[in-house]
Amino acid sequence: MNFPNQKLIAKQKYAKNKWVFLGCGIGGIFFGIPSIATAPPLGVLFLTGGIAALIYFFPLNALDKRCRKYMSFITLQKIYSIKDISMILAIPEHQAKEELLAFTAINPFLRAQVDMENGVIVIPPLKKNITEVTCKSCGARVEIINKKPGKCEFCSQSVEMPKNSQKKL
Repeated sequence: MNFPNQKLIAKQKYAKNKWVFLGCGIGGIFFGIPSIATAPPLGVLFLTGGIAALIYFFPLNALDKRCRKYMSFITLQKIYSIKDISMILAIPEHQAKEELLAFTAINPFLRAQVDMENGVIVIPPLKKNITEVTCKSCGARVEIINKKPGKCEFCSQSVEMPKNSQKKL
């Protein structure tokens, strides 16, 4: 079992809020420069904080862009090979593996898992919502998938899911 790098997970979470760092950086510089003349310690503090926030913003911005590209590759373009993804992004394969491990850990809606041995991203199939109902015509048990009407395989009667009595499998 491979565990994602916790520092990278934190960075990817911060990358979603990268604009806060940009705003703090610009604000710190904007308020720091005039404050140096009137209150030098405060001005230096604002200026240093603003520069630090901007320095932190740019790598987060690049990481956020890569995460968006990962999402596009996996969901839209159906590219599941980590080697192919790293070649397209022109980054080392080990970096793509680490970032994808962290990315899949903080984006559970993808349901994606990184198979490190085979170097691929695996997306398990969706589970179907199966409900078992009784056919009113012959009494046979019929499975209704995703609440859509079906047909009894014994008597070919149309079967719908009742409003209140249902058993989930």
